[in-house]
Formats: sequence, C-alpha cells, structure tokens
Amino acid sequence: MLVMRASGRFAGSPAGAHSHLSGHGSHRSPACLQAPRPVVTAMPAARGIAPSRAPASDPSSARAAATASLRARYSPFSLRGLMVAMRGGSSSTRLARPVVQAAAGRGSGGGGRGRGGGMAGGGRGGSGGSGRGSGRDPADDMTVCRTLEELQATISQRLPVWEGRKDFITMCAAFNLCGRLESSGGPAAATAAARSSIIGTLAPAYLPLVPRIRKARDCSIPLWALGKAGLFGGGTEAQLAAALLERLVDPEVLAKAKPQELSNAMYGTSKLREALEYRSAVEALCGEALQQLRTPELAAAFKPQELSNVLLALEGLQLGGGQAGLVVAVAAEDVRRGFTGYVPQDLNNSAWALAKMGFGVGPEAPAEQRQWVSAAVDAAMRPGVMTGATPQEWANLLYALALMRHQPPPALLDAGAAAAMRASSADGQDCANTLYALAVLQLRHAGVEAAVCGRLGELLQRGGKALTEQGISNSLWAMAVLGGTSFPGMQQLAVQLARDAAGRWEGFSGEGHRQLWQAQQELGGEVAAALCSSPGLQAAMAAAVTAEREDAKPTSDIQKQVVAALRRLEQHQGREAAGGLAVRSVQTGVFAPGVLAPVDAVVGLSDGRQVAVELVGPTRFLSDQTCSGRSAVDGRTVLRIRQLRRAFGEGGGVLVVPYWEWDALTNAEEKAYLLRRLQQPAVARAVTVGAEGGAAAVTAAATTTTAKGGGGSGGNPQQQLLVRPARRPEGGGGGGGGSGRGGR
Repeated sequence: MLVMRASGRFAGSPAGAHSHLSGHGSHRSPACLQAPRPVVTAMPAARGIAPSRAPASDPSSARAAATASLRARYSPFSLRGLMVAMRGGSSSTRLARPVVQAAAGRGSGGGGRGRGGGMAGGGRGGSGGSGRGSGRDPADDMTVCRTLEELQATISQRLPVWEGRKDFITMCAAFNLCGRLESSGGPAAATAAARSSIIGTLAPAYLPLVPRIRKARDCSIPLWALGKAGLFGGGTEAQLAAALLERLVDPEVLAKAKPQELSNAMYGTSKLREALEYRSAVEALCGEALQQLRTPELAAAFKPQELSNVLLALEGLQLGGGQAGLVVAVAAEDVRRGFTGYVPQDLNNSAWALAKMGFGVGPEAPAEQRQWVSAAVDAAMRPGVMTGATPQEWANLLYALALMRHQPPPALLDAGAAAAMRASSADGQDCANTLYALAVLQLRHAGVEAAVCGRLGELLQRGGKALTEQGISNSLWAMAVLGGTSFPGMQQLAVQLARDAAGRWEGFSGEGHRQLWQAQQELGGEVAAALCSSPGLQAAMAAAVTAEREDAKPTSDIQKQVVAALRRLEQHQGREAAGGLAVRSVQTGVFAPGVLAPVDAVVGLSDGRQVAVELVGPTRFLSDQTCSGRSAVDGRTVLRIRQLRRAFGEGGGVLVVPYWEWDALTNAEEKAYLLRRLQQPAVARAVTVGAEGGAAAVTAAATTTTAKGGGGSGGNPQQQLLVRPARRPEGGGGGGGGSGRGGR
C-alpha cells in the first residue's frame, strides 16, 4: 500500500527532490535553481484543476464536517451575518479597497513558474442571464472586452444593475474573464494590479448572493479567479473564499460537481495564501474527486488537463499523507489511458507536479511509479506529440525528469527541442533549466546544446535582467557537470557568463557563489581567469564554500557502517593482509582540494597510496526507459567523482561503493569486500568498482564527447555506468532501495 510521509512526499522516494544518501552538499543540485513554471496559458477552453486527499470513509460525512468546520472558523463572517452587513449600500459605490497582491512574475527556486491552471468558463465566457433566468441584456455582453481595463470599465458601469437583480451568473462570467484577460499595460505587474482591482470590486457584490448558488460552477469559477489573482490577506476576498467553499461542499452542490468544477475549485484554493485555513473543505473536494476517479464511467469524464491540474493543485496544497490516494488514482488513470490525447502542457505539468511531490524518483521508486514516468516519456516521444511545444514546456518536462532522475532516450530531444530553444520566446529560465536538466541526466544533444547556448548568448547581450544571477550560476554549474565546454559556442558563452558574474557578483546567493566556485574548478582557463578578476567575487565564493563545509551534514547510517568496517581493517594494520596490502589509517571529515563536501573516508594503505572511499546511494542513480539493470549515476555524482580523482591524483584512487553491493553483504563479509576492492590497481582515468565475478564497473571518464551529426541526438558521453544485479522483488510499500540494515 502506498503511503506518504507527513511532508507530503511519497515513501520510497527521497525526502527532497535533490536529496542524496550521503547527506552532504558536494554533488547536490543547486538549491537556488529556478524551478519551472507550470505553463501559463491564455485560458484554454474546457480546462480545469483539482487537488487530492483520500476521502473519509463516508464522503457525505466529510462534506458535513467541512461545512461545520468552515462555519466555525468563519462564524463572525457567516453568510447570514455577511448579508446583513452588506446591506449598507451597493458594493459598486465602494469600488474595491486596495487589495494586497502577491508579487507578479516568476517563482523562486522552491516554487516554480505558476501557470494559470487552465479553467473553462463552461460556455459562459461573456455574460449571462440573471440569477432567476431572465434573458440576457445586450449591455451585459462582456465578450467584446479584450483587456482587463475594458472589463473593469464594463463592470463599473453595470455592477449596480447586476446587484439590483441579484444576477450572480453575470458576475460569475466577469470573474471568469478576469482570470482570462491580460492588461493592456504589458508587464505582468500591470495584469496583477488590474485583476486585484476587479476582484476587489466583484467580491463584495458576489458575497451576499452565495446562498442562492445551486451549481458548483458558480462557486468554482470565482474560486479559480481568486487563486489566479494570487490574492492574500483577510477582508472581503477571504470571506468570499470561505463562503464559496462552504456552499460548494454542501452535499446538494458537491454531489453534482463535474470534474472541471472540482479541478477549478481545488486549483484556486491551492493558490490562496489562506489555503491551509480551508483544509477541511479541500479534503471534502478531494474526496469527491477520488470517488469519481474510482468509478470508471465517472473517471472517463476527466479531461487530460483536468487530471494534470489535479496534480498541480495537490502539489500546491501539500496535504501530507492524505493526498496519496488521489495522486495514485490520477496516475493510474493516466497510465490506463496510455496518455492518449495528452498535449505537451498536460505531460509536463503532470510530471512536474509529481516530481515535486517525490513521486517516481530514481530507480528504486515503486514499480507503478516508474511505470508512470516511462509511459509519460513514451507518450512524449510519439510522432507529433511534442511538435510545437513551447520552450517553457520543453524546459518543464526535462526539469521534471531531472527531479525524477529518469534519463529519457536522446531521441526524445529530436522532437523539436532545439527549434523551441532557438525561439525568441525562450527566456533565461527556460534555457538555464534545460541546460541544468541535461547535465543532471547526463543527456547530450548537439542541437539542443547549441540552441540553448545561442539563446543564452542573445539574452546576455541584452543586459539588464534578461538573464538573472540564478540563470548565470545554474548555467555555468551545468557546463561544469557536463565536463567542460564541448564546442566553441559553449566555450565562448561560458567566458561571457563568467565575466558577467564577476561584474555583478553581489547579486548572487550563497548557493550561487558555490556553483561559481565549482565552475571555476572545473572549467579553468578563461572562465577561471574571468571569475578571478573580481576580488569581491573570490572572497564571496570562499565564504560560501566555508559556510557549506562548516554546515556539513552528519553521515548516514550506511556511511557509518562502511567507516566502521574500514576501522576494523585498520586495527589489523600490524599484519600484512593477503597480497601484501594493509590499511594503515582511516580518516573522515577530510576536505580535499577542489572538492566542496567532505570525503566519506580517506584510507591510507601500506603501499603508500591514499584512496578516497565514496559510497554511492540510491538517490544518486538515474533510471531509464530500458530497466536493463545498467544504472548511470547522475551528473552531480559524475562531478564529484571527477573532483575526487583530481584531488587524489593518478597515484591514489577513488573507490566507489554502490549501495546495492554493500546492501547485499553480511557483517562478516564487509571487511573482505573492502580489502578486495582496495587491492584493485588504480587505473588512469578509470576506477574499477565491484568484486570479480559479480560486479560492477564504473567508467569515470571525462564526459566530453563529439556529438553525432549536426543537430540530432548525439551519443551520450561515456557515462559512469554500474552493472547492477536483477531487481529484487518488491514487497509492501517498497522502494527504499535497501535491505533494512541501518535504514539505508
């Protein structure tokens, strides 16, 4: 049975999207990475959103509890009391007091670029008749409005009429258009301000009419609009949200709610800053959605975007373990359909939301989760599916796969990724996220790399904030992970980025400074010279590295087991082991030159060699479409092993211990395993991993490669591959990747 931890992430997945077994930061993904934005679209027709929560055993009891909870929480704002309070005059005369508005624009690294959660107006996009079914007044026709300013003018003129006839249907249509239209002012901030003003005008007028509502859409559309506007704070808007949810979870209304209406309401609520205050109502909505998805004829009514929007809403709501049932139901419905009819937006939004919730992460994820990821990639590779996908959609999909550590076939990128990244609509975040994903996934494609680098160069030439500090540090870090600049265009871009970073070094975060430090170590040459040209940047990088090392995380249980076994070998240093080799010393907490995080263990051998022992846990491997038993380590680990090899030189070595080999050992076998591995000779530019007759080999070659062809999928670099044994049968809620020794 699939369970979720309190954090809302799936058991069997790492605790965080970028976590890894060892717990230290040398090979983690950049914390400041700008997460992708669920795609912002201009209100596609018939599209909605919904979140998740396993229903109470009796959905009707959940609805009743939700209603009671809302009434208790907002008792000062009961519908009856609000109606009395609002009778003091027409809301149109109080034209929307200023509404606090969330900052418009892109999300931070923790959030992502929020899309408007495609909502449909149910065919009522323009105006509508009165609440009592009278004919439509031509003066109420809002379909002629092309901007939010035009809509505001119409509302200001007609709202007293709508209030007089209690016409909540036309007001609902105005909410719908408020979420669909943009401002004539251009920038996102102008649209945000205009929506805020319109919402502030409509909310006081709509609130007293909520008890008249009998259809879920008249609750879900305003909720969606409130969420789309990103409003927060108290006041009339919060009262309206509470009243709409109270009405929506009434059994009379909720029982007739359609998938689109559920998804719109859930999405809107997930975007409200007070979302946690409405948890009981959200759980009732999730219960209804789950009940419908578990009924085949009702599940068929969900459109692909409604399913993807359910996942987006769930990711935003973070309900914890209770949302697992709905997540699983949506994922199962996706797989059952084979993603037939899904467009790029549906695929990348679903993958992004699931990845952020820890679903399907890595080769040790439960089989049904890995099946979903493989099926989604297969769907994206079908002829024509990704044709015409936007740069943002490509970036989001690849970023989601990087979070899931699922390496797709290079042929996926042949479906138009390069052309998309050359487009003028590709922005710095799209390009930086794409380059980051290619690096983590160790996925090389000459055409895509050239397109991304070319577009980044164009943006850099614009100056200003066309390319942010995050975009610069993420891009340089990705180039470092990829093993250097593999063609002249990338080399030129890297130098330009480094010079730009040196000129505005104060704007970078601590993580950004650490990324630049790693790029300086890896790329060297002109890149290092450009970064070294700024004493201020050098000091900031040194301070960031020192802070990271001082904050080094404690070792994991499995690391402690490896170190304990090495110390047992050290205790026998007086006697030469078989083959004339003995362990003379074992050190932990060692910081090697050019390596960000401490080495798991440094072993001094009787032949004079010093060997870095590096445990590679399950969160540092990639899964792929083949499930062939060959697992590549991710880009962060490629970078770390390269750093360790450079630090310990040709005369020493790096001993890489894959977790599944250690997991298979008994306590009595651990010393023999380590001694046998330490006896293996160092090989220039390669490290042999694993015991004879069973094991694995890691080729730690430089990851530069000559891509095949002009723009097609180039051969991947010589990846670090481990040949692993057949997967053990999964049991229970599976996916931990360990035998249970030490909680691995």
